[in-house]
Amino acid sequence: MQAKLKVSRFDPETMGQGQRRWDEFELDVHPSATVLDALIQIREEVDGTLSLRCACRASICGSCGMRVNGDAKLVSSTPSKMARPLSSNRWETKRSSKTS
Repeated sequence: MQAKLKVSRFDPETMGQGQRRWDEFELDVHPSATVLDALIQIREEVDGTLSLRCACRASICGSCGMRVNGDAKLVSSTPSKMARPLSSNRWETKRSSKTS
């Protein structure tokens, strides 16, 4: 399944307060993939600077809380196929990501 993700990024060392940028990623994901699976795939295969937090991967601890299409979700249990169509996907993380 083809997915297009638009991810909010923030680097406190190079960006001012309240500023962020949007990065878009296109990738093939398994039809049963979660949003977290897709973000981890981006970090491992496309952009190693992508920063995110996850622990249990079972929606128990809450560390994977992010905004998906404007709504608060635990992305370890949010199927990637529930996101909006390719033209309007907006997967926005609450975590900062900085280049190291």
